[in-house]
Amino acid sequence: MRILQLINGMSTAGAEILLVETSKRYLERGHQVDVCLLSSYDAPLLRELRATEGIEILSLGEKQNIYSPVCVLKLARCLKGTKYDIIHVHLFPSFYWAALAKYAFRGSKLIYTEHNTNNRRMGNALYRWVDNRIYPRYDCHIAISDTVRERLDAHINTRRNKVVTIYNGIDLDAIRSAEPLKKTEIGLPENAKMLLQVSAFRPQKNQETLIRALVHLDPEFHVVFAGMGELIDFNKELAASLGLSDRVHFLGIRPDVPRLLKTADIVVLSSHYEGLSLSSVEALASGKPFVATDAPGLSEVVGGAGILVPDNDPDALAAEIRKLDEDPQHYDAVKKRCQQRAEKYDINTMVDRYLDLYRQVLGN
Repeated sequence: MRILQLINGMSTAGAEILLVETSKRYLERGHQVDVCLLSSYDAPLLRELRATEGIEILSLGEKQNIYSPVCVLKLARCLKGTKYDIIHVHLFPSFYWAALAKYAFRGSKLIYTEHNTNNRRMGNALYRWVDNRIYPRYDCHIAISDTVRERLDAHINTRRNKVVTIYNGIDLDAIRSAEPLKKTEIGLPENAKMLLQVSAFRPQKNQETLIRALVHLDPEFHVVFAGMGELIDFNKELAASLGLSDRVHFLGIRPDVPRLLKTADIVVLSSHYEGLSLSSVEALASGKPFVATDAPGLSEVVGGAGILVPDNDPDALAAEIRKLDEDPQHYDAVKKRCQQRAEKYDINTMVDRYLDLYRQVLGN
């Protein structure tokens, strides 16, 4: 098959990581894979794609404003006559512009993956009206979890048989085989108890709750954040205002997340909501207990395996962390359940299901 993956850009986040990993595996299975970016600003994932032999990268421009409607015309010109079998679109606003430019690539089947349980359009009457005219232009929609599918069904009047659930997956072997770092290598005392959260700094991810939970924990506990984003300075200032600057560590974007996971004592994700977060699946596979918010997209993935705590409740989060620290049997039981749950989210299974869906859509 000739497959094109279309996305806004290559920032270091879940949908973009998934695009890179699936593209590589499509190539390994003998398919032609190209990637189209609304904006090709420099980023580690873009450099990784460029280093992958066999993938052509198309772009509307290095500094293209992804929210400008001019993207429709540029996309139509870019893809006219390309004759892809499948054009697989990720994220807003790419999925608006691809739907509106569809006249330029009528021979291609158009598929969209819904990556989150919530967004700024849901609950907005105007956007709902627009979305009910955009979604039907796609031949199929993929929800990355049952919760995402339920939210999508509630938001738009799409036919249910056009929405399928395919769980996100990760390279389980890469997580399992990773070697831990020495805690001193990342600025922690050797005997520190390390709480790790891997996520971008934006409102959805709610790192604030984990920082506030640290107030209620003994001094040997340290929080480590891996990621960047618009709220990183806010969180640094919060840590300083609470007198925690020496116990909260901001590592930025890291290429060695599997090693960080292996180094941590407990992995945390305090998000307000998720789709099916790759970070949550990596946490399950890490061999460490995972504590997450009882929130859309996380409850489905973590419930019955890791530990769920109420959203925006630093006291409850601290209490569960303390319980894990003080009870080795509880710690080991949660760790084991998490590892067992991770088996459900193997990337090779996900890729097989994607390719089966592509063939089904082409057959229709």
